[in-house]
Amino acid sequence: MSLLDSLVLGVHLVGASIWVGGSIALAVTTAALARHHRSEPEAAVPLVAAVARSMSWVMWPALGITILTGLYNLSWYLPPGTSLGAEPVLEAKVLLVGLVLLTSGLHTFVIGPRLRRRREAGASPASLAPWRRANLLLALLSMVATFGVVLLAAFLGGP
Repeated sequence: MSLLDSLVLGVHLVGASIWVGGSIALAVTTAALARHHRSEPEAAVPLVAAVARSMSWVMWPALGITILTGLYNLSWYLPPGTSLGAEPVLEAKVLLVGLVLLTSGLHTFVIGPRLRRRREAGASPASLAPWRRANLLLALLSMVATFGVVLLAAFLGGP
């Protein structure tokens, strides 16, 4: 492995660690805030949103860096002229990364903002419940896919 390969792999691992660790920290924080405000669930919403927005400034760039360095790292596994389909574990990992991007993007940039706008417009908690469930489902799918990516990475090894 060249020095460049080692540096890129190191940056890749740091970025992945920030994304995975941030996802876990955000889930734990959200659960703790929800438990603390069990009698007034609406009181937890702005706190959870503020924490999530603060963490997104670190987590999203980390995911972007992880994906960019991951594309560089593909050269270790795919010799010129080889298709992604020739490496089923790698193909599954790439598909799961796509799922992470899709679910996290919808959660952060689509459903979350819609939920906030509806809440700020005075929508009732009952009318927001389906949006909250959808947002929670997206967050859970993202977390499961993220863990799947890490698990598959362990099966890939290195160059």
